[in-house]
Amino acid sequence: MTAETVAEYDVVLCVGDTTFLRDPLLVSAVYATEVDCPGGETPVEWMLLTTEAIADIEMAATILRWYSYRWRVEEYHKIFKSGCQVERYRLAADGMKTLIAIFTCDCC
Repeated sequence: MTAETVAEYDVVLCVGDTTFLRDPLLVSAVYATEVDCPGGETPVEWMLLTTEAIADIEMAATILRWYSYRWRVEEYHKIFKSGCQVERYRLAADGMKTLIAIFTCDCC
């Protein structure tokens, strides 16, 4: 994994739609930029919004790491839905839990 610089900022989000009257939402923005990018490539830049409290740069880096796990979850769901074709079973919650257990153990 290439190194990155990480910064954190507090942000207030205001809902622009006046149909729903909501209080502004305080979030933290974690901004990361790839350093030591391979020659000729554009460095990766991420701006992540989170409601997690960020007290220091280590927590900001943790948020970045948590987000990187998202792609593993996305791949799991893609395989589960496309490869295992789980949606064709149309099961209720308990039946789906059993099916997930069978497919997950079968794939290991």
